[in-house]
Amino acid sequence: MSAVAATAAAATAAVAATAFLFPEPHTASHFLDAPADVFFAGFEPYFNFDTFRVYRRQVPSSGLYEYKVRGTFPTTPHRNLLAVYLDVEYRTKWDPHVLEGKRLAPSTSPTTAVGVQPPEDGPPDSRATSPSADSGVEVASTNGNALVDSRLSELRRLHAIPQFYHYAIKVPFPLVTRDYVYTLRAWHEDDGNDHLVEGRSTVHADKPETKQAIRIDHYYQQIAIRALPDGRGSAVGMRYYDDPKGSIPTVVINMAAKKGVPDFVKGLTNACKGYDEWLKNRKD
Repeated sequence: MSAVAATAAAATAAVAATAFLFPEPHTASHFLDAPADVFFAGFEPYFNFDTFRVYRRQVPSSGLYEYKVRGTFPTTPHRNLLAVYLDVEYRTKWDPHVLEGKRLAPSTSPTTAVGVQPPEDGPPDSRATSPSADSGVEVASTNGNALVDSRLSELRRLHAIPQFYHYAIKVPFPLVTRDYVYTLRAWHEDDGNDHLVEGRSTVHADKPETKQAIRIDHYYQQIAIRALPDGRGSAVGMRYYDDPKGSIPTVVINMAAKKGVPDFVKGLTNACKGYDEWLKNRKD
């Protein structure tokens, strides 16, 4: 089998294996406004911490779970949160688990043809618009920070179309490093008041699998972000799934998820606090 055919086959398999995970339309309003019994339908309560509620449902024919999360960051402005979430370069600085986070060139592999990456027209919602440079929609600053505002505008323009990334993470010894190739895209809705970020696994001709890492090829995340009414904090809703592969007992994977969600929230909160200082010292 040629390299091109193998890449196409891998992408097709990824689509088939993950399609059942995403049955309903995805909009920020669904994540943030739908009644709890609608948003969490089919999921079971898993645990609560701080303002967050975490639900899960088992993936058919496996011991793995998909997760949904709702909660608030009471003192983190939504613009900071959105910028930090999109800024993969900054993620390599604040997240101790990250070995590499790198944006890749636009893919010339068969990925587009088999449809692994997000659709070009965005979520199936008439209110959703892409944050393009000429859209005429920009979110008013709520924190008065010109550095964050400028960086966020740059990131939103960049992610108006799917961007390809390679991402490698540390795992405890003796496990092998895990890595991802995925697309990341952002939309704004409701005249720019709601934000939606989506990432999903894909393939890329420039980043084939290697023996140095186990490739995570079943991965999906979506997060909606909105300013709280007081303007000081952020409301979020999230959906997430990945299969770490390898011979890791599922009980260990699920225990890691219970610890990982609070750790990530705390890390993200602290990263937002330090974002301005990092931007001041950042060199393009």
